[in-house]
Amino acid sequence: SPRSRNGAAVSDLSEGEEHPRGLGRRGSGVKSEPSGFLTHDPDEGILLGELEFGDSVYDEAIISPLVHGRCSDGSWKFAHATRCILTSLGLLFLNIMLNGTVLFKAYNLTEKHTAETGGHLWGICQKFHEHDLPFPKRSSTTPPNDGQYYDCGPLTLSILSTVQRLDLDEDGFWTESEARKIGPKWVHKFPARLANIERVFKAFVEYVAKGNLKAQEGMTKSDSMRLTRNLTAIPMDWMVQEQPIIDICEAGDPNVCGNFEVRGILKEKFPDLDGAEDRIFKCEHTAGKYCSHILGERYRLYSQWTGELCGDMETHWDGTHEVRTVRYGEALTFTSKTGVVTISYQSFLVVILAVWSFACLAEIRQVINWWLVVLFIAGDANGTPCFEIEDEVLTVKALPRPVRYLTIFLNLLPRSILALGLVYIGTDFLLSADNYTDLIFNVVALGFLIEIDNMLYHAVVDQQTKHLVAKCTPINVFRGPNAPLDWAERHVGVTIMWTLVIMVTVLGYTLRAYNKPGGKYAMGEGLRCLCHVEGSACMSAQVVGALPRV
Repeated sequence: SPRSRNGAAVSDLSEGEEHPRGLGRRGSGVKSEPSGFLTHDPDEGILLGELEFGDSVYDEAIISPLVHGRCSDGSWKFAHATRCILTSLGLLFLNIMLNGTVLFKAYNLTEKHTAETGGHLWGICQKFHEHDLPFPKRSSTTPPNDGQYYDCGPLTLSILSTVQRLDLDEDGFWTESEARKIGPKWVHKFPARLANIERVFKAFVEYVAKGNLKAQEGMTKSDSMRLTRNLTAIPMDWMVQEQPIIDICEAGDPNVCGNFEVRGILKEKFPDLDGAEDRIFKCEHTAGKYCSHILGERYRLYSQWTGELCGDMETHWDGTHEVRTVRYGEALTFTSKTGVVTISYQSFLVVILAVWSFACLAEIRQVINWWLVVLFIAGDANGTPCFEIEDEVLTVKALPRPVRYLTIFLNLLPRSILALGLVYIGTDFLLSADNYTDLIFNVVALGFLIEIDNMLYHAVVDQQTKHLVAKCTPINVFRGPNAPLDWAERHVGVTIMWTLVIMVTVLGYTLRAYNKPGGKYAMGEGLRCLCHVEGSACMSAQVVGALPRV
């Protein structure tokens, strides 16, 4: 991780304001051929990158083989450094395994959370345009501007939201032949969903035979048989009178009947019942037995899915109406006063992401410094000594070709991959949190992950090697004049530029997490519709009408 042995942050790229032209440490300039951008002359260059060695297995893996491989004549031999190379590679492998295991687990947890919440939710709730499936809008809330609604019930119930569409030939009767045609027609339009209108027709015929429809109140059995053509057709005016009772099936859960009473829904659906308790009892019977019988197994499946996804139920007492109301834990996670979609949570999320991004940026800038130094430091082919030791100070002058290649492919490249994994997997891991506690725990766990290479270094590296690393002076890379970079460093400053990069990145991630399809705003609306039958973009809330929420 990007810390020096004294705990200070490592210097980094393009620090033009802080490192004047030609500034460097004794003997630490990198000798490289001029390329128009990089320069070999520290007196004429501007510091571009500085690799300061610290307490890390990454630093040990380059210094230990470099020092122990030097021969008496000053040359470097691979055979002399074999043991150190194998030891360093073992430490690097252990570090990669530890980091990779934790990152992989974080990735799996993120994917599991997404599948269990988002995947399950969008498997139940479908978003569609009102033109694709017209339905009555009885709620007092303003409909969404884009005309997009969430439908969190079975397609059969969505079709029944307007019973007039059942009469295909518009002769005033609903027949079994029409029921057979309606289901395939709508399934073709919504292929991911299923509907069995023929089964609904047969269930209604059973109710008609028993005289249980609202329109049959006070009607003799002979009249019912005559008007239904011996139970082969149901008059559409009977179905229209049954519509308010069918609408109660939008609840999907008898427990929300108290919520419906508080919102004024039950007074509209059961105008002949005066007492709140009578209306709630009727609603619970309807949402339970009546709807299960009419809509069948698919309705029961959706009801069970709703119970599994919405989480623990909280029961409250509404003193004004003197009825029970319920709220579900998963929906409250998003829509409560401290929920995921509130400004307070979003602000805290931005702070946590900023802290994490600063930690990631420090690591990334350190990796960039490594790339610059390892790629452009001089080789030992022209007799340049690999290092010099003077006054207990070790100065790296060149990298032998084997050390350079081992560092690139077995040290620097895996470290770069881990750094990118930290950024993407770690950020998604933080964004998957849906409460303050998980958010804090997750960022603490990720912060620990960045320090694994330091902990491994302090735990197992021998003291002699630690002294060698502690003696090393930083390795610098200089660049020549470059008009755009010179202007940016002089007029804006590296510190401000990096800070702006972090803030723009954090805000971009946050906005995307909330506003993308299936993002946190959408999940809040979907859970609210599924669990509480609430929201302006909820089809069920529009169908049942009255107030949009408790």
